[in-house]
Amino acid sequence: MKHTQRISLVMAALGLTAGGSFAHDLRGIVGEVNATDARTQQKINEIAAYRKSMAQMVQSGNGQVEAVVRTALRWNTPRITVCFQDGTGDGQSRVAAVAREWSQGTGVTFDFGAAGAPRLCDATRPSDIRVSFGPGGFWSYVGTIAREIPPDRPTLNLDGLSHPGDFTDYERSVVLHEFGHALGFEHEHQSPKSGCQEQFNWPYLYSSMGWEPEKVRFNMARFDQSGAMNGLESTAFDRASVMLYSLSRESFVQPATASCYVPQANIKLSPVDLSAARYLYPPMPGGAPAQSTLTLAANPKR
Repeated sequence: MKHTQRISLVMAALGLTAGGSFAHDLRGIVGEVNATDARTQQKINEIAAYRKSMAQMVQSGNGQVEAVVRTALRWNTPRITVCFQDGTGDGQSRVAAVAREWSQGTGVTFDFGAAGAPRLCDATRPSDIRVSFGPGGFWSYVGTIAREIPPDRPTLNLDGLSHPGDFTDYERSVVLHEFGHALGFEHEHQSPKSGCQEQFNWPYLYSSMGWEPEKVRFNMARFDQSGAMNGLESTAFDRASVMLYSLSRESFVQPATASCYVPQANIKLSPVDLSAARYLYPPMPGGAPAQSTLTLAANPKR
């Protein structure tokens, strides 16, 4: 079924998040792909297909943001609606409070529904982002890809984060990481400016991830610097970004000097994360983000 999707600014991202208990390390990446149900695996396959097709269509940007974002799937509305398919009210409210940190000083907000009563999903009136706390790890579709997913299916998963009690710092970082993808941010280790590719211990990655080398490189190698091929906006590597994986020491040839090695996951938005969000969704009179004239045709699988 063909569908023409109007894109109002060449900004957003296409990313694959990690799953299981280790959302931001190597075991998490492997866990999501190797230990998921058929529906979750289908989502991962769809992400890969969109990543390839959009990379062929997007144009390069001006490269003035110190973050990595894909330039085809930015939301063109100042209000992104979010609903919950399951979970407790307390868990839903905790997620909403953390996710809203991305909106500071921008022209976009996550609308979770009425205060104290987060919105529940209704397939007859689908929200832009649909959150589940079910099994399948931590992952998110990126940007407006979420609009192409059948309305009864989640577009962002936070496995088990509806538990009683406050979030740990790590769990907060997971929520920020996944909602960063939902806004349009790529993984920082794949930035053309990161240098991570040269620091990785590739034999270890190949053996540890258990995939064909092509799949390992797809998820770990930097994107081609040609904007026509990858549609990225990027400048300096941001080691403090919440979009950077905390990989094991063994993942690096020389972890003691590797700039891409962070022993623990970054637990808050960095100044660069926030400035990038403001660049991606600049505040405008009336709260509307800036518009552009780009139009792309997308033909998603249904």
